[in-house]
Amino acid sequence: MATRATASTPPEAETSGEVSRSAIVAMRGYHAFRIDGYSTTTSARSTPFRAGGRTWHVEYRAGWSRRDNTDFITVYLSLDDDVGEAEAVMAQATFTLLDHADGNKPVPEYSRTTARIDFSVRRSCGIGRFISMEELVRSEHLKNDSFTIGCHVITTMDESPSVLVPPPDMRHQLGDLLSTKEGADVELLVGGESFAAHRCVLAARSPVLKSKLSGPTKKRTIQIDGMEPRVFGAMLTFIYTDAWPSPPSRTTEHHEPGEEATMAHQLLVAAEKYGLPRLKLICENKLCGHINTRSVLSILAIAERHRCACLKAACMEFLGSSGAHLRAAIETDGGLDYLARRCPGVIKQLMLTVIGRDLEKQMEEMHVN
Repeated sequence: MATRATASTPPEAETSGEVSRSAIVAMRGYHAFRIDGYSTTTSARSTPFRAGGRTWHVEYRAGWSRRDNTDFITVYLSLDDDVGEAEAVMAQATFTLLDHADGNKPVPEYSRTTARIDFSVRRSCGIGRFISMEELVRSEHLKNDSFTIGCHVITTMDESPSVLVPPPDMRHQLGDLLSTKEGADVELLVGGESFAAHRCVLAARSPVLKSKLSGPTKKRTIQIDGMEPRVFGAMLTFIYTDAWPSPPSRTTEHHEPGEEATMAHQLLVAAEKYGLPRLKLICENKLCGHINTRSVLSILAIAERHRCACLKAACMEFLGSSGAHLRAAIETDGGLDYLARRCPGVIKQLMLTVIGRDLEKQMEEMHVN
């Protein structure tokens, strides 16, 4: 009998935005528990994992639960920490069967949530009839005598705030400052257009602009080269608001489908040049949403040239996930030639990705046969 647990994701703190007499502060954690050797395993215990500042483990039992659960798989969440009698640990768990064939994606019809209990009083809580053993064997989710259960843990704590504090709105105030130009003390010239701004804001946000603005002369006019005015305006909006910029359109016409992708590419280049790492990551995320068979090779070239590791990984995953994706991308006019000219090293990585995918598929077929 062997069991294996995948790495847990770190818990994320969340606070409710509801106005009430008490607020619920929640901490979330996740753990994936894989059962290898299902046919010979009647009980198993996961490795310990952290969620909500506590240490937990998942317990698995097959066919020997109490009462009428003898033909079912039972799962429990148990608290490992020693806690005092007055120290409440309120938590609940959602157990979900994961789909091996679809990248361990949750299977909604096999998702069960426990009651919210105080684990300082009861050390464990679970689902007695999670899934029948017969149903699991018939399903496609038991593969090679193994399957995986995901466990989402939510720990909660009631607090009674005396004052309701509104969310921060500094970015809106700074955005208004940019729009009104009140107190502006520097002018930036870009492609024949002028932008009024505030020296202290620019210097605080961009080390490159800080360097341009420094010096004993304190120049009131700065020339910005190598950038279109609309792209600089969008970057300036981000500098003041720390949010994805929506530069005003010069016409009332609808934007072209690829306009966001074009802006994301140009802003990514600008963000790298002017030392704005958060904007660069936002642009990477935007470009990830535009990956398709016609665009993937050009986006891959962008990722390689500008050292965008996450964007590059998304492109390689798209190309390696399907032979049809790769064939369609290569058949795109000039796509492969463009990539070979701009980023020849990526061609080798792409070949290794495809070879690895094919070998993995062959091994799975051999194992099934």
